[in-house]
Amino acid sequence: MPANLAGDLHLFQIEEESDLSYFDAVLSIPYYADLHFISAGEIFDCTAQIDKTFGPTIALNLIWQGGIHFAMDDARREELVGPMAFWTWDGPRFRYSKMTGTRWHQLWVHAGGPRADLMVEKGLVPVKATPWGVPPNPEAFLESFRRLVDLVQEGRTDDQAERVQIFEQLFREAGHDTKNGSSQNKSQRQQIESLATRIKSEPFRNYDFEKESKRMGYSYPHMRRLFKALIGRPPQAYLLDCRIRWAAGQLTAGSESVKSVGFSAGFAATSSFARQFRRRTGVPPGTLRTTEKHTNQKRES
Repeated sequence: MPANLAGDLHLFQIEEESDLSYFDAVLSIPYYADLHFISAGEIFDCTAQIDKTFGPTIALNLIWQGGIHFAMDDARREELVGPMAFWTWDGPRFRYSKMTGTRWHQLWVHAGGPRADLMVEKGLVPVKATPWGVPPNPEAFLESFRRLVDLVQEGRTDDQAERVQIFEQLFREAGHDTKNGSSQNKSQRQQIESLATRIKSEPFRNYDFEKESKRMGYSYPHMRRLFKALIGRPPQAYLLDCRIRWAAGQLTAGSESVKSVGFSAGFAATSSFARQFRRRTGVPPGTLRTTEKHTNQKRES
């Protein structure tokens, strides 16, 4: 190859690489710099009470476990149970707080800037009366959300493009099914409450919670999270509570032996029954029966 041609080719390659770097910089820096991240975090045991407008910003939130009462302006209060994403934007007054007897596990990312306004204007942040949705793949959504929280908290300039891309993708996934979010939430509540009612009325029966979960169309971990958020206790603990309450009623009202009552309540071993009974009532089953008899005798005399 002639020297001058080799030099020209080398020069062309340098200029081409320089041009690409320039256009990459021109396209990426202004493009991603128009969104500034204000805050991000994860709270495992949240008890906040929010009643405010958020100004010219947007925020994406994820309820991973537990549940909240949520309302926008003067709309009727809804119950959102994790895993559930919800979002806020400039204008409405947002009100949300923990459901009675529960706390919730929440992640959030709060951002502003021209891109945030555009995300609202173009519908990437759905401005609806029901600003929430169930992510199609909750575990993957949680992983990406945690990645974004880490990137925002670290605040490195070189990570801005990734921050923006993850933020936008999370909004796409969160808002994919906003029409069905409310009805799905109601369906979840009905299913869980139906199971809780069956357990309370017939605690002595055997319950396979893996099968109960499949019947509802959930994985067991997801069903367990929903049950705890709505009922206040995981299903197995709730079952034990109901069995102990039922057994206490049998002990004070009947004459069956402690062993027989424990077996009827669903305990295969008397020792297990006695241990669980004392843990939940503070006294052994035999002591409860004796105390109740003495109390009744005093009343009669």
